[in-house]
Amino acid sequence: MLDLFYEALNFNGLFWVLSAAFLAGIIRGFSGFGTAMVYLPLAAQVLPPVQAIVSMVLFDLIGIWPTVPRALKYAKLPDVFRLGLGMVLTTPLGLLALYFMSQSSFRLLASVLIILLLLLLIMGVRYRGVLNNRIMLMAGLCFSSFDISLFPIFIGFFAAVPFMVGNIFGSKMFDPKKEGAYRVVAYIVIGFSAIYGLPFWGF
Repeated sequence: MLDLFYEALNFNGLFWVLSAAFLAGIIRGFSGFGTAMVYLPLAAQVLPPVQAIVSMVLFDLIGIWPTVPRALKYAKLPDVFRLGLGMVLTTPLGLLALYFMSQSSFRLLASVLIILLLLLLIMGVRYRGVLNNRIMLMAGLCFSSFDISLFPIFIGFFAAVPFMVGNIFGSKMFDPKKEGAYRVVAYIVIGFSAIYGLPFWGF
């Protein structure tokens, strides 16, 4: 375990991962979404698919706690529970798909999907219906995967600090009167992350 801890601590891409987590935290803090859309295309440049997702899941679980009390005022807890259950039920399928996917393929898939989702957001497309079991399982499949290796878990713990700081900073700087401007900034950062994450730039 200590060997993996030191390996994670001396990981060449650690600063890049921490920076991506901090940026994702800022966007999450003032927009309420976008963690995966910012972090994954950037982290996938230095981490394999499963490790990138495991580190994100871990720091996201830890780093959001300062903003949970505020979020609970607006959250629909039954829907949150359904989405969480969907993630648990579909984890094996997501894990299986990622283990058979190369790093470049994952970068391409993640970036393309994020760009498509971003275009839908910009066009104002939202799901406004009631969550049912089919929606729950689809969302869970898209956002779930896990790994038993301790290396990405240590990476996730390291990334939790900058993500939490960014999350707090983003939530503090948010001004409800300028919600539209913050949304535009979030879209720009997400778009940059997705394009930068494409495996066509020689890195």
